[in-house]
Amino acid sequence: MTLAAAEKAAVGLGDLAELTIAIYDDNREEALSLEIELGDLGVGGVVVLPTEHRDLGDALQAVNEHANAAVCDHVLRVHAAAEFTGAEMIEGLVAANTPGVLVTAFAADVGMDIRPHLPSVPAFIRRSQLSEDPLVVVEELRNCRVEMLHGRPPHREAFRTPIYIERSATRNGEHALDARIGSWQLDEVVQFPAQMLGDHWAVNPEEAVGQIFFAHVNLGARRPEELFLEELEPDPVDTREAELHFS
Repeated sequence: MTLAAAEKAAVGLGDLAELTIAIYDDNREEALSLEIELGDLGVGGVVVLPTEHRDLGDALQAVNEHANAAVCDHVLRVHAAAEFTGAEMIEGLVAANTPGVLVTAFAADVGMDIRPHLPSVPAFIRRSQLSEDPLVVVEELRNCRVEMLHGRPPHREAFRTPIYIERSATRNGEHALDARIGSWQLDEVVQFPAQMLGDHWAVNPEEAVGQIFFAHVNLGARRPEELFLEELEPDPVDTREAELHFS
């Protein structure tokens, strides 16, 4: 671990005065508003970074040069030239031992854009949560740090679970699958890219409809948008045990 990484690891986020948060958001008005709110909470430093970076590596370097934590908007291509998403940025920051919180205002982005990254994104909130109480940023940064140091908390622990593919769809030219998750709220449909099941299903998503697969899912998720699927098994099953989860 580098000296800079060790210093960041030492920041347990208990003392807000020791915290410097970088805000990476192509909506400058939103960023400046959050800057004021975090300052009012007693955060030691808040830096609004210009979203001028096209390359992810340059953006990560900018955050790590100016802060020991970050808040990043997911969609960065509206007012900026970024060729990466906020989810990819948070993944990179966490890998570099910098806690970060991902923010999105668009529910439609969760299924196709964000869900594939959620296993590596410990802290994720909706813009509406942020608007209601900016303290959620500090709380989620703490959760992120805890996961980085001690492993996943209960709401992010994944268990092998059957998933029933209810239908296929197309989103922005990409094939999507809508699934119901065993041992989760069966009236809640979870969308994810068909590519996550493998190349065959990405090309032939309609063949997956009506089939039961297995994946590791964080069944203790606090909200539906926090659900992630990992270690998806590409072969469907036809067992009584799996079917019982959906009866």
